[in-house]
Amino acid sequence: MTIKDKSYNNCLLISKIIQEDLMSAGLSINFKKSMLLPSQLGKWLGFLIDTKSETIKVPPEKIDKLKTKIIKALNKPSNTARDISKIAGTIISMSIAIGPPTRIFTRKLFQFIEEQNFWDKKVLLSEGASQDLNFWKNNLDSLNGYRIKSNHLTTKISCFPQVYGKKKKA
Repeated sequence: MTIKDKSYNNCLLISKIIQEDLMSAGLSINFKKSMLLPSQLGKWLGFLIDTKSETIKVPPEKIDKLKTKIIKALNKPSNTARDISKIAGTIISMSIAIGPPTRIFTRKLFQFIEEQNFWDKKVLLSEGASQDLNFWKNNLDSLNGYRIKSNHLTTKISCFPQVYGKKKKA
């Protein structure tokens, strides 16, 4: 649960009220996993949430681990579909913190994977797969930190059902 208010004291008060409501409802709070004091930085499902800059980021250690895998794949003479699949899947799993480029710049990786007849047979990377890997090697750090959209645009669609039938003869 996220509480947003400009005042630290108001957030603290709201947090205490919520705790009391949960306990009076007979629910138990896991204090080890709960963040009960107001904070502008937090971790959620392995992502870093910064409510001040309104961004979601991948932690640096995960970025470094992915870049190491990418560099290793680019430096090897051949790779398996399984190896490239792990990299592509990791990139896609980071889409909440990186945004639309995760879909665009993994297409050639997924095409490479799909073209392979065997999961563990070592083959040369296609030119497109190499281009995608180089893109991520060079841009992963700068793309990390997708903005949380606070003002969602809403599209209103109106439907006007028409009743069509036979015309009555006069």
